[in-house]
Amino acid sequence: MKFDAVPTRKVVRITIEAPIEQADDILRRLGGYPDPANAKWVGIAPLAVNPENTLKGGKLAQSAGILSNEKLFQMWVETEQAFLDHDESASENAAAFIRQRCGVTSRAHLDHDETAARSFRDMKLEYEAWQKVAA
Repeated sequence: MKFDAVPTRKVVRITIEAPIEQADDILRRLGGYPDPANAKWVGIAPLAVNPENTLKGGKLAQSAGILSNEKLFQMWVETEQAFLDHDESASENAAAFIRQRCGVTSRAHLDHDETAARSFRDMKLEYEAWQKVAA
């Protein structure tokens, strides 16, 4: 995107460059082709303030990683999960179980989404209760 001043008209010009094959989609999202008789206001804003790949995991993400590698937790996951991917390792199945139970695509989200964090804490309490019975 290019932003420059047009001093002779006291306006700014914003130029958006995109692949030609996306032109129709971009124009549709901006309200259609320009029509001087029916001007439309549009806004341009960032799509994501914190893209998924920039989130940093904290204590909960670390705890989830450690838990995924514990043999006893992996055994609990087997009792809780109706379907296990037999092509994956026990730790990968445990990690997938945590992500699914907490509704996240990455453990890092556990430290940035309070609902996911609550789900993780509740899951850990269930696991700890199971540990006491299994012992």
